[in-house]
Amino acid sequence: MQVNKLQFILIFFITSLWGADNTSVTQLPQNFTSGTHHYVENIDFTNTPSGYLTSELTDEKYRYTGILFHGYDTMHIPHDATVVVDVSGIPGNYNDWAGMLFRGRGREKAGDSLPTYRIQGGGNIVFRLGNLAGPNKIEGMFLSRRRGTFDNSAPTFVFDVNMGVMVVGNDFYIARGLFNINDGDGGAFIFNKNVTIDASKMVPSIGWKGSGKGYRSIFSVGGGGIIRVNANADGSVLDDKNIIQLKGDISVENTTTSASRVYINLTNPDSFFQGRFSLQGSGQAQLRLSNGGKWVLAASSKVNILDINNASIEKNESELSMVDFISIKDGEVSFDAKTNRLSDPVTYSPRTLVVDELKGNNGIFKLMTNFHTNQSDHITINKDSTGKHYLQIYPDYSNIEAFTKPTPNAIEVAKILQGGVGLNFETKDVKIGLFTFKANINKLPIGRGYQWVIGDAIKSIPFKPLTPATITPPKKEDKPAPATPSPPPAPTPPPAPKPEPAPTPPKVEPTPPPEITPIKPDTTPAEKPKDPPATEVPKKEEKPEPTTPEPKKPELTPVPIAITPPAPALPTEKPKDLDPMPAPITDPPPKAPLFFVSQNDLGTQITKLLGVQYSIYRIHTDSITKHIDELFYLPQDFYQHIWADYYAGKLSDESTANAYWSFQGGYDYAWSYEGFRGFVGGLGDYTSMRLVAPFYTGKAYALGLGAYAQGSWYYQKNFGISIDAYTKYVFTNYNADGSQELDYNHFKNTYNLIFLNFRVGFKAPISADKSWFVEPGVKLGWAYINGGGYGYKTTAPFLDPKTGDMGFSDIHIAINQEAGKFFGNKLFLDVGKIFQNHFVYFDMRAGLDFAYDSSTGGDVYMIQEGYTDYPIHAKMPVDYRLGAGLASHLVLGDKVQFYFYAKRTFFSHMNTDYLVSLGFRMDLGFSKRSIQPAPSPQIQPRRRQSPIRKNVGDSPRRTQSVEVRSRQMQPKEELNPNYRPMPKRRNPTPSFSSTPTPSP
Repeated sequence: MQVNKLQFILIFFITSLWGADNTSVTQLPQNFTSGTHHYVENIDFTNTPSGYLTSELTDEKYRYTGILFHGYDTMHIPHDATVVVDVSGIPGNYNDWAGMLFRGRGREKAGDSLPTYRIQGGGNIVFRLGNLAGPNKIEGMFLSRRRGTFDNSAPTFVFDVNMGVMVVGNDFYIARGLFNINDGDGGAFIFNKNVTIDASKMVPSIGWKGSGKGYRSIFSVGGGGIIRVNANADGSVLDDKNIIQLKGDISVENTTTSASRVYINLTNPDSFFQGRFSLQGSGQAQLRLSNGGKWVLAASSKVNILDINNASIEKNESELSMVDFISIKDGEVSFDAKTNRLSDPVTYSPRTLVVDELKGNNGIFKLMTNFHTNQSDHITINKDSTGKHYLQIYPDYSNIEAFTKPTPNAIEVAKILQGGVGLNFETKDVKIGLFTFKANINKLPIGRGYQWVIGDAIKSIPFKPLTPATITPPKKEDKPAPATPSPPPAPTPPPAPKPEPAPTPPKVEPTPPPEITPIKPDTTPAEKPKDPPATEVPKKEEKPEPTTPEPKKPELTPVPIAITPPAPALPTEKPKDLDPMPAPITDPPPKAPLFFVSQNDLGTQITKLLGVQYSIYRIHTDSITKHIDELFYLPQDFYQHIWADYYAGKLSDESTANAYWSFQGGYDYAWSYEGFRGFVGGLGDYTSMRLVAPFYTGKAYALGLGAYAQGSWYYQKNFGISIDAYTKYVFTNYNADGSQELDYNHFKNTYNLIFLNFRVGFKAPISADKSWFVEPGVKLGWAYINGGGYGYKTTAPFLDPKTGDMGFSDIHIAINQEAGKFFGNKLFLDVGKIFQNHFVYFDMRAGLDFAYDSSTGGDVYMIQEGYTDYPIHAKMPVDYRLGAGLASHLVLGDKVQFYFYAKRTFFSHMNTDYLVSLGFRMDLGFSKRSIQPAPSPQIQPRRRQSPIRKNVGDSPRRTQSVEVRSRQMQPKEELNPNYRPMPKRRNPTPSFSSTPTPSP
């Protein structure tokens, strides 16, 4: 790409500040070259006009428009060109009406035309703003009018290019906004392509005539001004693929008229607005969020119309459209570790979002609640609205008792002043570590509208606190179950509650049932059995009773984590009608907790992540054993062999996939005696594994050393028994980075695996020609792999009751995994066929096996800070699986063998999707016979022919190969090495051998 660096040296024509015109300040050209990158710097604004131009100053040199649009109204930047403008060193001695990069011109006298300024071509233009000391009276970088106009008119500025404006200086101040419509009837900034504007480093304004105090404004609008970002003239979406990223505030000032409009459409997951929306005067503002667009609120705000839509809330948070009250602290517009409301404690001040009309469906609002002051962030809707939306309310995690105990208090979180029959807010879970907090939201009538409160009235909530004392990883065919839930409450079983009140009194809170235990037992609910109301909530109180036998199951632990409210009374509007028996207490009884607490699926995700322990075991135990006759067909004369295998495979369940590959190599030594053959050997290997799951990614590397021995004995023709043993040690280094709920967490460990396998099998012919055979067997194994300790960190709201400071602080989860001890067995059966001639032996086989492992890893224990009385125990289940495989074996001559093996498994907690192995074995040619003195050369040697390879156990045979020894041919009878040798005898028909006749 060609780079044009445009640097301009200012010529000081006139020393007065009023003496600059467009020719004395750097000007951007009207047209840019395609395929180029233009960089503009060293712009000197020393002699630019300091502010208002009076009507007498009509000479062109005083008509300062900025650094662009001098002598033209349209700039062209081709789609493959980029213009970058660095601005710094701007002096601060300016009066009203000052704008540095652009000042528009309205109708300054009768007969003037009203221009439309346009940058077109689809290219890119970026303005980088350095230091600009303040306070000053610069109203904007882009100003709609440079002076008053006789008819109060203002021009339009259209960006048909990708637009970027970024404040990069640490001392940058302007009085109003980067894009300022400074009153007048009309004037517009229209953005039709991608937009990135970042004012987060701007020094907050001291205000401008009653507006914008403390703001870092992107847009400031006065008069009848219009701002359209990715919007048509009616506010509809221009292009839902446009990426809009705004960091800063938007100020619709108190001087706006009813003609003023601000339309902003954020319509994809890459689009967001981080800041406040201030609505004063008579202007109208509409913000649309869809397809993942977000508004991260920085302070209390107001818009006329908020249109927020999600097709479904069952998506990753990045794909959901939402209004987020919690992520940026007051006075900031940028979300990072130092400037967010979650991690930087501040004195809690509730935020309020005022909306005239709320549109859309399935919108999400994240709010923060303070139980110390009974306050919460709040949504106020002025006009009748319809739709269903969700409130995701973050509780004060440090004050667990306040929101898990029944309480008569209620905290208002939303209200609509007019109408609202068709509007509803439902609760969305808040996950903090291992637990889910679900607000008890109720809709109540108030005045001419409704209010939504947490606590107070009882409502049938489609949510049952879970009691997952044990997490059992689901099988592949099952849906993931984050916990072992209690049975769901029946919708309408009136008889059920009636017989149960009698067992309810033993529910004296100091000794709750083992399966459902409140966080802190409350003594006042002991009176509640006197309340007979048959709402859904008593069912929640009665349900724990049938679950008490569950601790007897070996996989459950006696420590529950679910919190279920005691049986509450109905709303207090008519307490006398609800309880026919006199209550012995004078204070209103507690009704319901503000929040329900249960275990979420984070524990399941952590357990799956630690399932790498079992994956390592499976990878190495699956790869070390092949078919039982791998060592059978070897030249009897040779005793030393080398071999190598490369294998690749993948282990997976319903959500994880662990692909791996390994290289193995080894050496073994063989010996034989009559019908017995033995081998001993050693091996080494290197394995690499890639770990992929929706909530983590990682890698594991392993080094292994092993030894093996095999003995084969043939006691009948074509029938042999094999017994072998393998042992191996594997060192594995494991690292994984979390995502989603595990985000910002790193897991690492070193695993040491040792295992021992024994196998017994035999091979027998099943056809008359001995070419078909069966190969059944059984394998027994034991393995040990160490566990490990891990730490998980997340954030939760905390409150300092002395100061009222509230923020999100780190909480920790201690994770401990026990060592894995595996006892496994496998039954297998292969069926195959042999093909052979004088030089080649080849067999193919297909097989099935059934395997059992006593465990899928060491049990996992998790304890979350603040919930130390509620540890979670994940007990790892046993594993059964069915395997199917294909294999082949090729021998060429007497030297080289090749192997192929492929397999997969079914019905396992961790299935082998595929396992493919390729290998070879080669003799080294070192034997007792090979070191004998070399024979004399033959004068006319005959071509050596390889013997026909017979099945194991064939009777003695004569070879057809010959060898010349001292020019005399000596006949020899050669025995089948796999069969008991017969007494030496000579054949009257001459036959020749390559080796001396063996002694009897």
